[in-house]
Parts: sequence; C-alpha cells; structure tokens
Amino acid sequence: MKSNFLFVGILPNYVNEVGEIVANNLDMFTVSIDDLFQEELGNAVSLNNLLSSPDGQEKLASVEKKVAAKIADFENSIVCMSLDSMIDESNLKKILKSSNVVYLQVAPQFFEKRSKETGDFFDADISDLTFSEKDKKWVETSKIVLDCCKYKVKKAGKKLSKLCTEFLKELNQTEEEA
Repeated sequence: MKSNFLFVGILPNYVNEVGEIVANNLDMFTVSIDDLFQEELGNAVSLNNLLSSPDGQEKLASVEKKVAAKIADFENSIVCMSLDSMIDESNLKKILKSSNVVYLQVAPQFFEKRSKETGDFFDADISDLTFSEKDKKWVETSKIVLDCCKYKVKKAGKKLSKLCTEFLKELNQTEEEA
C-alpha cells in the first residue's frame, strides 16, 4: 500500500503550509522536496548558483536522484512539491511508486492573489500553454484534486485532511476485501 501523499502545486509555500496542516491532522510526517534539495546541496549553495556552474546540470541530476531515493523510502509522510521541482521523469516515477498524488490546483487568474497570501513568487509572464499542460498532467495523475481558488491555507488544510482520511479509509477497505 502506498503510505505517502505527494502534495503538488504551482505555489510552493501554499503547498507546504497546507501539507503541514494535513500532516498534523493525520499524524503524519511532512517534508518539502525543495528542503531536501537544499539539504543535499548544502546551505552555502543555491539552486540558481548550481545551475549557472559549468557542471550544474550533472550535479542537479545527481542531487535529484538522491532526493528521489530518499523519498521513495519514506512512510506515513506528506511530501510537498512545486510543479517544477522534479525534472527527470524516472526520479518522479520513483516517488510516485510510494505516494498517492494530491494536486492543489490554482487557476492562473488566482496566482497573484494566492501568491500575496502565502509569499510565493508570482511570475506574471507564466505561459498559459505551459501551465495548462502541467495542470492537465497532474489532474490526470492525482488521486485527489482540490480547487484551491476557493480556499485559503487553513480551509484547504481542513478540507484536504478530510479528503485524505476518506481516501485512506477507502483504500484500506479495498485491500481488506481483496
């Protein structure tokens, strides 16, 4: 049984804050993929500095592989990830093997509003086409999709706590019947 949830969304602070609320409510652990990246890189190295170095892409691939392997070993955890955290598809697949995906969906017209509430970076130049492709992928991949245009952080956390609890009950019931 997949014992983790992978919370994915375009606004990392929003995803992390909601993930922490749900983890506390469900007595689970929570971790941010971005924090794991930073831990692997060391505090002195930023992702931007890494990518601008001559062998940055190779180092990033190595770090990403280590992070994916760590997460694949987690149990009873909520892993928080922004839409563009994982670049290599094989690393993402490792994480998905142990995780039920929860997509915190935010329509483009709400990016700026939610960004101001959570302190997330807002890129006014985000391509609608790029976003809609990623949005479609995560809607199709997810077990639970929450329209976060309707919810501030606390209400989203409360709603997802309920949805995740119901999902786990159904999953357990299905396994018992099998």
